[in-house]
Amino acid sequence: MKYKKILLLGLMLSIAALPGCGSDSGSRDTVIPGEPGPTVGAQYVGDVNCINCHADQTREWLKAHGNLDRETLVYHPSYPLPDESCETCHDRSSLTDPDAEGKGWSLIGSSGPARPVVSCEACHGAGGYHFGMGPLPRPIPNMDTCVPCHNADVPDDGKHRSTHIAENYMESKHALSPSMEGRETIQARCAMCHTDEGFIKYARAYNYDGKSQRVNLGYTLLGESFAHRPAYSSDDVSPISCRTCHDPHSGELRAPESKNIMGEVVYSRQFNMCTSCHQVFVSHDPREAVPYFLDPDIYGGQIGFDWGNEANTGGLEYHNPVANPYGSVSILIADTHFAGWFPEKDEDGDVTQRWKRGYYYSGAGLNPAASNSCTVCHDPHEAKH
Repeated sequence: MKYKKILLLGLMLSIAALPGCGSDSGSRDTVIPGEPGPTVGAQYVGDVNCINCHADQTREWLKAHGNLDRETLVYHPSYPLPDESCETCHDRSSLTDPDAEGKGWSLIGSSGPARPVVSCEACHGAGGYHFGMGPLPRPIPNMDTCVPCHNADVPDDGKHRSTHIAENYMESKHALSPSMEGRETIQARCAMCHTDEGFIKYARAYNYDGKSQRVNLGYTLLGESFAHRPAYSSDDVSPISCRTCHDPHSGELRAPESKNIMGEVVYSRQFNMCTSCHQVFVSHDPREAVPYFLDPDIYGGQIGFDWGNEANTGGLEYHNPVANPYGSVSILIADTHFAGWFPEKDEDGDVTQRWKRGYYYSGAGLNPAASNSCTVCHDPHEAKH
């Protein structure tokens, strides 16, 4: 077994060095991105024919759908070997093409145990016309590609992270996006959090500064940053879906974790991911009894700000009613989740500071450094408590 692991790892390293059409390449310039390719007549070629040109994607794919250990990228004995109970989802090329039986078990079966992997073609479709030049049936797979397997049929056996994902998602606010209903056009700054396409563009453009949370833009800066971007047609966008939050190859959240100079995690992947849209501006000081608290530079602290000054109010969350007349406190997690001084506007339009206890108190409660910082209370697929 040790020999097999070494051999398998060596093959993974050699994949990265293989020449081809580029490790981050897709179809060549002759193919219009997103244009569907032939769905009839294309032959399934097996994932070994994909990894030569797509080594970067392959390494990520191995972490989840390739059924290898996430850290070492070698076969892990706790993962199931080919079994009839796994075939429906883990041998997807057999599922999508009955004449291609067994190709979902490919990759490196000759140098280790055959594994029921979810092959590249299971999601992208048959690659017979591709090979770095031609189109794929599904160059950018959508939600419909994930639903057939991430559903109630997933066995609750301790080996799978969660079940009923598709069913829960279909009923959630993430999928329904009620605030976008009936709109012919959607402003770019709204699409950032209310659509799949808008968020992915935002994530790529702003990313993280590597030291703290995602660059959470306040009300004024958010408006200025997106002012030059044209509105989306409602026909060109889709609701938040799997690929919005998850890297489709590795399954990992798109957000990285943030660490301090000591290498300790301060904000987890999950916290960074969720607060990208569920904005809150948090400070961290491990010397304090309550180490995470509302950032006084944003919210004013006990001393408070001159809330009549637009420069102060513009730094608040986009939906904060002190900054945005159309905002609602019920949308903000800053109003509930963390301790600190929080600004509120009364019926006369005057702003006052009120102390919020938050969930994080006496060393217990919400912990932004935890890998389950949000899912400890919320199911993100149901998008409710």
